Amino acid sequence: MFPALRLRHRHLLAPLILISVVTSAPAARKHASETPALAPIHAELVALLDARFLKPGSPLLLRVKDAWQNGDCKLREGSILKGHVVDANVSSKEDRISKVALVLDEAQCNGPALVPLPLAVAAIMARDPAEFGNTQEYAPLNALPVAIRGAGGTGPLSLSSAAVVAENSATRVNSPKQVSLGDVVGLSGLKLSVGTGPEQSTVLSTKGHNVSLQRYTQFVLVPTALIAHETAAAPAGPAPTAVAAGLAERPATPAASSVEAARTDTQPRMPAAVPEPDVEACAPPSCHVALPDAATTAEVHAEKSFPLRELGYAPRYGIELDDFNHEAALAYLGEHQLLVTFNPHTLIDRRDGKDVSRMVRAAVLDTSTMRAIRIVDWPIADHKQYLWPAGEDRVLAHVGNELRVYGPGLKIERRIELQGPLAWVRVSPSQKNFAIGVIRERHSKELHAQLAAAATSEPEEDMEIRVLDVEFQTTATAVRSSRFMPPVLTDEGEVEVDLQDRDKERWHLVEYSWDHQAHSIAYVKSACMPQISSIAPDLLFVVTCGRNAGAKYRVLRRDGSLLLQGSSSAEELGEGAGGNRRGKAFVVAIAQADCAVPSGGYFYPSDLKKEHLAVYRATDGKRIFTTHVDSPPPTREAYALAPGAGELAVFSAEQISVYPVPPQ
Repeated sequence: MFPALRLRHRHLLAPLILISVVTSAPAARKHASETPALAPIHAELVALLDARFLKPGSPLLLRVKDAWQNGDCKLREGSILKGHVVDANVSSKEDRISKVALVLDEAQCNGPALVPLPLAVAAIMARDPAEFGNTQEYAPLNALPVAIRGAGGTGPLSLSSAAVVAENSATRVNSPKQVSLGDVVGLSGLKLSVGTGPEQSTVLSTKGHNVSLQRYTQFVLVPTALIAHETAAAPAGPAPTAVAAGLAERPATPAASSVEAARTDTQPRMPAAVPEPDVEACAPPSCHVALPDAATTAEVHAEKSFPLRELGYAPRYGIELDDFNHEAALAYLGEHQLLVTFNPHTLIDRRDGKDVSRMVRAAVLDTSTMRAIRIVDWPIADHKQYLWPAGEDRVLAHVGNELRVYGPGLKIERRIELQGPLAWVRVSPSQKNFAIGVIRERHSKELHAQLAAAATSEPEEDMEIRVLDVEFQTTATAVRSSRFMPPVLTDEGEVEVDLQDRDKERWHLVEYSWDHQAHSIAYVKSACMPQISSIAPDLLFVVTCGRNAGAKYRVLRRDGSLLLQGSSSAEELGEGAGGNRRGKAFVVAIAQADCAVPSGGYFYPSDLKKEHLAVYRATDGKRIFTTHVDSPPPTREAYALAPGAGELAVFSAEQISVYPVPPQ
């Protein structure tokens, strides 16, 4: 009897195949000396497989879903398996049976290069609805204990493991816990004949229509040699059946055992879902509701301004956008030094062959005199965020192929070589810890091109994650998939948001601390995945959406209590907030368009007529003052609070405006 292929759930969101093969006792005794207990490989289809577009020799690409190791071959999650079509025909009036014969013969064993590894398709399952297109995961800073200095200098802490974020049902998917040789699960009309085609290929067949498998269809593969042994030894009679239902554990290997043991010791447990009320009640004096500007006293006007045309800035109104961009940014280099950056859209000299997507002009303004004291241009390799606060008088900037630490006067204090494209940077609210994701090429140039041609998105790459301390020394490293989302850092760890109930649109916010503890923050209701950012020590800015247009935003303390609550209409977009490391005050900004902009819709910068800004006291959420600017740029870094929260700088189409902030 061919060994049954057992399944178990890795977590509640998706059923995944374990690497385990359990042979029946007679078969095990008969082949103990010649057939090792080889594990099946769980993989998914990279692109559509349709008999109408196939011919002998057409490539077949699969992505490994679970790490696998046997002998000299080690496959990591995300490794590519390559095969080809041996034969294919479409359904016709003469022959209503459509067939496709497949073999897998190469794999990324132990690295990016493809090496020979003969595999046979043993079973096929429909794509997992709990994963397809809807699952996102935060980038884990490290799954194993690593040293990192605490924000208060109290000694080393350990970063938490991955936090899973899913825009899908959190309930178990009804799927078999095990499959057998030749099984087809969830694909009506498809039949599988293992090892019966030319070149020991597996033949997929359907009657009355063409063989067609969608992207993410799941494959179970076994070494071709094992198929040959089982075929030769199989007795006459009915096809083998799955063994008794139950969860099977992976056979221990030295590598797997150490990793599993480490995960058992270090991974924080998810707090159990409890019927706690959603965060809705907001009652003074500990919480305030953000009221429309008309319901308050007169606005505060700018005390000082600086015309942007003197720096070479000109707004661009004719570009179509689906979200706010990173074409301008403000940050402070001390109490009265304001760093103003923007894309002047100048011509780029590409004769030196450098990878430059745009130039950014950086100017330092003395806000006490409103005069520019230094102006430089930075070559930027992408269109992502390029500027982050790194202390009260320092910033971190992505310039060229490195990160630079700039101090007062825009003096370079440190350079951090990246050795690859920058994926993201995340800064803790205290600005004493930094997480950096750098892309590493996972595939050969040829395989990368094949994957890019087969799929609609960029191929998955490796991402090196580095954690830096306040002196920008590396304290931890890890390698993860480029598909992981950046972490949401707090001073004590990172935040996860988990969908608890799709029907009720209920999400659970959880903090995983660096010492491997987990605690529930709050429950919120949202028709989309909540957007979360850390805006100050112990404060989170959470934006949710309803079924209709418009959004709701909240400022939460880390203990889950509500500090501020507000809402925006369908004509308002770009909800954002910012603070500083001292945490005395924070600012909330919302842009107003001429007309309603549907969620996921497009708009032009010329559609934005105003940006409303309100500064709040961090202790109780009481509004200090409110203001607005006309024709704001569609960028999220267009405002900044001074380190002592004594002034607020705002970027608009014509000028930089500086507002005095009353003492808190």
